[in-house]
Amino acid sequence: MHHLPDRERSYAVLVGTSRHTSAELPELRAVATGLVDLEACLTHREHGAWAPGQCVSITNPTDVGHLYLTVQRYARAAEDTLLLYYAGHGLLGRGGELYLALETTNPDALPVTTLPLSTLQELFAESPAARKILVVDCCFSGRALTTADLATLGAREISGTYVLTSVTTNATARSPRDARHTEFTGELIDLLRHGEPGGPELLTLASAYDTLVERMRAKDLPIPHKTGTGTIEHLALGRNAAFRAEPDGCAPLLRHELVALTALCRELPLSLVFDLHRRVVGRWGPPPDAVDAAGVLERLCEVLARPHDVPPVLRFALWVAHTRAGTPLGGLVDQWADGVADRLRLGAEGMRASRRVIAAEADRLPRRHRLVVRLDAVPVLRKDDDRHYYLSLRLHRDEDEGEAHGHPDEDRPLSIDAVRDRVRAELPVVLRGRPADRVTVEFVVPRDLLDHAFDQWPGHAGDVLGVLHTVVVCDGERPDRADPEHPWRSRWELAQNAVGAVEWLSGNGNRSASATRAALLRRGDWACLALDAAAERGSVGRLLGPGLDLGAPVAVWHRAGARDPLRDVLAGTPTAALPDRVLDLRREAVERDEHEHSGRHLGLLWDEPRRPPEPDTALAAPPQGVPPA
Repeated sequence: MHHLPDRERSYAVLVGTSRHTSAELPELRAVATGLVDLEACLTHREHGAWAPGQCVSITNPTDVGHLYLTVQRYARAAEDTLLLYYAGHGLLGRGGELYLALETTNPDALPVTTLPLSTLQELFAESPAARKILVVDCCFSGRALTTADLATLGAREISGTYVLTSVTTNATARSPRDARHTEFTGELIDLLRHGEPGGPELLTLASAYDTLVERMRAKDLPIPHKTGTGTIEHLALGRNAAFRAEPDGCAPLLRHELVALTALCRELPLSLVFDLHRRVVGRWGPPPDAVDAAGVLERLCEVLARPHDVPPVLRFALWVAHTRAGTPLGGLVDQWADGVADRLRLGAEGMRASRRVIAAEADRLPRRHRLVVRLDAVPVLRKDDDRHYYLSLRLHRDEDEGEAHGHPDEDRPLSIDAVRDRVRAELPVVLRGRPADRVTVEFVVPRDLLDHAFDQWPGHAGDVLGVLHTVVVCDGERPDRADPEHPWRSRWELAQNAVGAVEWLSGNGNRSASATRAALLRRGDWACLALDAAAERGSVGRLLGPGLDLGAPVAVWHRAGARDPLRDVLAGTPTAALPDRVLDLRREAVERDEHEHSGRHLGLLWDEPRRPPEPDTALAAPPQGVPPA
C-alpha cells in the first residue's frame, strides 16, 4: 500500500557543499541553491511529506566532527522515516573508498577532512527509523550501492532501506556552471515541484525513480541507480503536484476561469499577492518561477485539492475578496469565486465554511506595526566634533494610518552609541506582547548613516535587531510625504507591482553623481537601486544620492565583509519580496554562525512615500494585562 512518512516521527537531513578552501576543488554553486529548493519541495504545505521543522539543511559544513554529531542526532530521533541527502564533490581514496567533500576538505588528507561514505552508512545503520532513504548526488556515488549491505543498514520490520545515487560506481556527476541545480537534483526537484502528469496521487520511490530515468534518458543525462529492500518502494516522497483528483475537466475549467481572475488581480500590489500566496501555501514570497500575479495564480492552479475541497487558487481568491471587502474589486472577485465553485460543484455550504475559516484566520493575525526610529543630526561646528542626533521613537499601526503614539524621547542630542543603547532599552517596553515578525523597525536617518549596521544592533532577549524584526532604513533628507506627481510615488507603485525594475550601480565610487543621474534618467522604468560591490563605509548615501533625488523608494547593498556577490544572493527575488528575503537571510546567517554570510552585511532601504505623521501624544507601552492591538 502506498503511503507517506509520518510527519511527526520522520526527519530529513540535507547536506551540501558548494564552496571549498582548496583551490583544487571547483565551486559548485548549484549545490547551495539545490539544497534550498529541495527543502522547499520536501516541506511544501500541499505536496511535501516532511514538516518544516523536521527537515534540516546543512550547507558548507567545515568541521567533520560537528557534522557527524548533527546528523547522528537527527538519525537517532527519526522513528518512522529517515532521509539523508548529500550533494557535492565525491572523492576517491587510494583504496577506492568514497569520501564526501566538506568546505575545508584537503585532497591530500581525505580521511580526516571529509565525511567518509562508510561513516554516513554507519549513522544510517544505527538509526531506529523503520524506513531509511539515502540519496547521494556526487561523482562516483554509485559506490554507495556496491558498498551498502542493506541488511546491516537497519532495514526493520517489512519496510526497508533505499539507496538512490546520481551516477554509477565510476561515473562523474555533472553540474553545469550557470545552472541553478546539479543535473540529477534538478530533475528530482522538478519532479517534486511540478509532479508527474497522469501519474498517481503519491510520488512513491518506485514511480519517482521510473520517471527520473525516463526523463534523464530522454535528455541524454547520466542515469541514476537505486537499490532497496522490503516494501520501501511503496513509500512516497510527497504528493504528485500534477495529480488530478477529478478527470472530468476540473483543471481545464479552472484554467479557463483563471484568465478572468488574473485580470482582476493585475492591479493588486505584488507584495500583497506574495503575502496571500504565503497564507495559502505556507511559504514566504513567490512560488518558484513565478514573478508576477499571473505566475502565482498559474502555479496555484496546478495544485488541485481532493474532490469537494476548495482548491488553493480558489482559496487565494477568497483571501483577495476578504482583504478588499467593501470595494468593487472585492465584490467582483467574490462573484468569480462563487461562479467557479458552482461549476466545480463544491456546494454553497463549503464556500461559506471557507469564508468563515479565512475570516477567523484574518482575525487571529496580529496587526502589523511600524516602529519608526528617527535620527536628526545636529550641525557639527568643528571638524573634529563627533556627530550627535536628536532621537524620537514612534509606534504606528499600518491599518490606522495617522494613529500613533509617541513624542521626541530626548531633549538633548545623543551620540550614535547612546542612541543604540537607548533604542535597546526602550524596545521591550514599547513592543511588549507584540509578535516580533509583525513589527517592522524603520530607521529614518541622514544619508551618511544609511549604511550603518542598524540591523546588527542588539535587541531584547539577546538577539540582534535584524533577526527579531524586519529592519530597514529610510532617507531622512526627504519629506515625509511625496507630492502626488513626484516620481517617488510612481516608482513605489512600480516596486510593488513589477519585476526586473532594478538598476545596478557601481559600488566602487568610480562614477560621478552627474553620470549616475544621467544613466538613471535614460532608463525611466527602474524602481530599485542595487550596488554591484560593497561600498566603503559611509559612502552608500553618496552613491545612492542621485537615485534618491529621482525618487528611488527601494535600494539594497552589501556592507564590507560579505562573501557572495549580491547578484547571486538576490537572484530571482522580486522587489516586492525583498523585506521577507532580507529577514530570512539575516536569520540564516545567525543560525549558521557564518560571519561572512550575506545576511550579516545586507542593507535595505524601504522608503514608502507616505510615512506616518508625527504625533503629539506620549509613547506608552500597552497597559498591564491588556493585549496589544
